[in-house]
Formats: sequence, structure tokens, C-alpha cells
Amino acid sequence: MDLIHVQDAKMKKTKPARDKCYTAGSSCITNIVINNREAKIHIDSGAFCGCIEKDYLKKIYTNWQDKLIPIEGIKFSSSSQNMLPLGIFEAVMIFPHPKGSIRLKVEFVIMNNFTSQHFILGNNYLNIFGIDINNHKDREAFASDKEPLGAIKGQEVDIMLNVERPYPPLSRRPAYPASPRAREAL
Repeated sequence: MDLIHVQDAKMKKTKPARDKCYTAGSSCITNIVINNREAKIHIDSGAFCGCIEKDYLKKIYTNWQDKLIPIEGIKFSSSSQNMLPLGIFEAVMIFPHPKGSIRLKVEFVIMNNFTSQHFILGNNYLNIFGIDINNHKDREAFASDKEPLGAIKGQEVDIMLNVERPYPPLSRRPAYPASPRAREAL
């Protein structure tokens, strides 16, 4: 494989000290309303699907076994263990927001040996509903042959490249104004 024009990635935040990179991550846990009760949900883009631990679900839905949809022929595993699915639970959850709440009809796989104390919304529903946890829309502006630099509305910039003499004042200022060679060049 030929690699052409390799450059270092631009950091968005300050890098942690050496051997502390694991401290830079964050989790996206928020509140939801499900079955008229407030609960926690972890929006996890690394999770294959939404899941919930059976004892935590029992706190919110006491009769969840009555609504259980059987699940067969699929294996689940976390980073540390195989997980034992009991079935699928269908629920309507609401993401509360002051400007307007959002209702989602979702399915969670109920796990028998799961240790999480909140719902997990996996990347299946992030894709289905187009939930963008990284705010990709209008996150960055860059220059191309179709969009000039300064394409952010309200932040327009006029750039003029001057290659004719005399150069703008800052461009012609010598590095060491006291040197005889610099004085002679001016």
C-alpha cells in the first residue's frame, strides 16, 4: 500500500499526560421517562443493540415478564463476558427537553447476567432514528474549491493575498531590525 501525504491528526482537546489517556473519555448518560417513571439511559454508540438488566427493569416494569418477546439463535457478549438474553422488551420512552420532548418506540434485549444499572441505547437505534451524539452537522467549516474559507454564516472573512510589492507592513518587517543586513535590505 502506498501512503501519500500523511499528516498528524488535529487534536480537539488537550491530550492527557502519558499513561493517562483512558481519562479522556466520557459517557453519555441522560434521563428518560419510561412507564411514567424517570430512568437513566446510556447512549452507547459502541453497543450493538439496546439492552437492560432484568432486576433494573423490574423496578420500572413490575410485570415485564408478561410483555416478553422470545429471542432465539443469537449470542451476545460484552468486553468481559458472554451475556444471557432472556427476551426482548418493547417500550415507549420519552427524552424530556424544555423545547419539546421526543418519544421513541424501542426494543431492549433483557439480559440475565448484566451489571448495568441503566438502560443502554445501542447504535441500532442511533442509526434508525438518526441520533447524532457528536453533533456532526455544521461542526466544522473548511475551505474547498466550492466553499471558501469563512463559510460560517455570521463569521464571513475577506482574505486578500498580496504578492505585489510593497508587501503589507507585517510581512516586510525584518526578524532582527538592528542587524546591518536587515537595514540594508529595507
